[in-house]
Formats: sequence, C-alpha cells, structure tokens
Amino acid sequence: MPNICITIFIYFFLGQLLVQSIKKCKSYKNALYGILITFVGILLVFNPGMAIAFNGFAYAQARYTFVLMPVAALLVAVEWDRLTRKKEFSFIGLGLGLISSLYIAIKAYNKASLEVRSYDAEIIMLQICFALLLLVMFLWKNRQGRKIVESLLIVCVLLSTCTETYMTTSQRGTAYTTTEAIGYDGKTMTNDTIEAIRYLKENDNTFFRMDKTYTFLSTFGDSQVAGYSAVTDYNSTINRNLSEFYNMLYTGAIVLDAQRFFIYSDESEVYPMSLINLKYVLTTEEVGYPWGELIRKIGSVYIYRNKYADSAASFYTNTISQSECAAMDETDRRMLLKDTLIVPDEQAALHETERGEVKLGDFVADGKYFTGTISNEKEGFLLLTIPDQDGWEVYVDGKKTETINGDYGFLAVKLTAGNHDIKAVYHIPYMKQGAVMSVFGVLLLVGYCLWLYRRDRKKKQG
Repeated sequence: MPNICITIFIYFFLGQLLVQSIKKCKSYKNALYGILITFVGILLVFNPGMAIAFNGFAYAQARYTFVLMPVAALLVAVEWDRLTRKKEFSFIGLGLGLISSLYIAIKAYNKASLEVRSYDAEIIMLQICFALLLLVMFLWKNRQGRKIVESLLIVCVLLSTCTETYMTTSQRGTAYTTTEAIGYDGKTMTNDTIEAIRYLKENDNTFFRMDKTYTFLSTFGDSQVAGYSAVTDYNSTINRNLSEFYNMLYTGAIVLDAQRFFIYSDESEVYPMSLINLKYVLTTEEVGYPWGELIRKIGSVYIYRNKYADSAASFYTNTISQSECAAMDETDRRMLLKDTLIVPDEQAALHETERGEVKLGDFVADGKYFTGTISNEKEGFLLLTIPDQDGWEVYVDGKKTETINGDYGFLAVKLTAGNHDIKAVYHIPYMKQGAVMSVFGVLLLVGYCLWLYRRDRKKKQG
C-alpha cells in the first residue's frame, strides 16, 4: 500500500488487532465467527473475482487494493490509540507483526528492481527498530519515558514515509513537453514528436489512433502526456474485454495490464491495425512496412499512414462464433478480422459474404460523444472500436440500441439496411447511486459525531 498507510509498519498494527480481538472473544462461537469474518475479508480483498466490490462493481484491475488505504489508516489509528492510551499490548501480536513485516520485505526484495533493492536493508532496520520501541514503550512504566518512546515511534513513521516517497519519486524520470531534448534508449529526441502529433491533429479531424516504434516520455502513459489516442500502452488498467482481444490475436502472450506491441512488419497485422483505426505510426527511421505510406518527416520523426485504416467503425454481414475462432491459429484469426465479425456463441450468426455497398461517414470523438454516419445496403453489424465496457450506450437514429460484444473487445450493434446516424454516449456506471450514498454517508457521519458530542457533554455535566 502507498506510504500514507504507513506501509512497512502496517503488519505490526494488524498483529495487535488480531491478537487483541481473539482475547476479547468470550466464547468459541465468537472466536469462530471472527475467524470466518477474517477469512471472508481476505478472500474478498485478494481474490480478483470477488474484488469487484472494491472496484465500483466493474472488472477488478491490478491496483484495486488502493481503495483499502482508508481501511489501513483506520487500523493504524485504532491500534495506536489502544497502545498509547489504553496501554493494551500483546507480545504475540508484536512477534506476528515483526515476522510478517520481515517476510514481506524479503519477498518484495526478490521481485523488486535493482534500484529499489538497495533500500531493503534500511527498511528491515526500521522494522526492527519499530518493534523494539514498541516493546520498550510497553515495559517502561515511567510516563515521561513512554512519551519519549512515542516520539521516537513517530520519527520511525516519518522516516518510513520519507524513505518510500523518495524511493517512489527518485526512481521515476519526469519529462516535460516544454523540454528542448528528451532522452530515450541512449539517444536524444527533441520535441519533434509533439510537433508530429500537432500536425496530425491539424490535418485530420476524424477520430484516429496512432502509435510509435520508440519510447518518448515513458514506457507507459505517453498518450496521456502527449495527448493522443494510443493502442499499445495501458497504465495498469486495461479493460478485461480488450485484453481478451489482444490475447486472441497473440496466443503466446498473456496481456493483463501492461503493454501489447503490434508487430508492424507482419503482413497479418494489417487487419487488427485497421480494425482499431491505427491510422498513423511514428518512427525515428525510414522503414519498409507493406501497409505504410510515408506522408511527412518532421525533424527526426517519420510519419507513416496506414493505407488500410479509414474509420473507427467497420461493417460486417458475415460473423463467426468465439468458439469457432478459438479453434483457429492466431495468424488466421488476424486475417479473419478483414471481413468477419467475431460474436459470442449465443448470438445468431450472419453468413452473407457479399456485404453490398457500404459508405462509412467520418466518426468523430467530441467530449463524451462518439458520432458518425453509415449507409449500408444490407443488414449487418456495425463495430465501433470502443472497448466493451459498462457505461456505454449506442443510439441508432436517436433510438437506444442493444449492444453486443464484437471481436472480443469492442462494442457492436445490429443495423437494418439503410442510412443511419450513430451516436455512442458514455455514462459513469452507478454515478447517481454513488452520489446518493456519499451524501447519505456524510450525513450519517455528521449525525454520529453530534451524538458522540452530546453524550460526552452529558457525562461531564452529570
């Protein structure tokens, strides 16, 4: 957990909580109930399948445990009060906390980068010092002495927080778009990348995606800093359906939350690239991609246009089920994307190989809307390269239309033959319900605080 939860000391407080809770159990029934609650809590927190409760009831992501920060802070506050004011202390809890802390530090050392490993000895020393100070605070009956020890414990907490903050910030490079030169892979890159992106935005007002064959500002999150729609970088929170799309294309890789680079030189890559409207690729050298057309060179950046990408939407009159697709090898799957839509097994199939005349208008992203037009001679499915995710609604000619999962990762709607106006709108799931619950929670908290204030005031008066 982040340093605001007093990371390396959290297990000391957890050990005290467990032991003190068991001590207060007056019967085996209460003890078993406590163990059951603890087990369910652990299962809920660390099982991604159940952890959706901590992620707005959406698909759990790699960092969903961040929502436990308030719980950890409350745990520290409660146990600190128990140790300092109520003078309740457990040797067993201290031992459990120390063992758990050292175990986690050693396990983390085995997985950490070389830069972070150098701090492991410092972390272990802080943990041991914290344990000794807790022990001294309990054994030292002198009030002034206990105050000194409490102050030293706070110093340990500050050292822990500052150390982790330094580890987090010093091992991460910070780049600014106003910088004259930015380094990558031992080379120097000027703001030519920013200029190339600006050129594309000024000359193409449709919605498109672009990518780079080099690292610009950071390995992850370039698009957020530079302001473009990317296809290969995701900062820990890739949509589950989108990861299924990538895993379908690349069976040898498991895509959960990081990166997926297209193999630009592979001819079969043309179809997934065109499907998601990967329209432009930036490089730092001339390349001979069969699908690429060099349209401009800005400084040291070459801009290649994908000749086969023309829209963020595609129309299909031929479908195949996911189970049928799973039986194919990955190259055939990528080739399949040219003219066939992959649909869930329960979806009624279409087998019209001649799709007739289709005219796709420009699809434009404007704020929370994604709009465009289509004229199709035959009935079929329109695929929008928007990740299939709760919150999206698609309107066809002003009427809300049921969506299905298309090509594992995206939204698709069924269209009758004719001319259609398409509008996709995104609403944050459960936003209204969350707002109501938040207001209710604040009122409940205020009411509880007033009740405590009046209760304490009556006690003092009586």
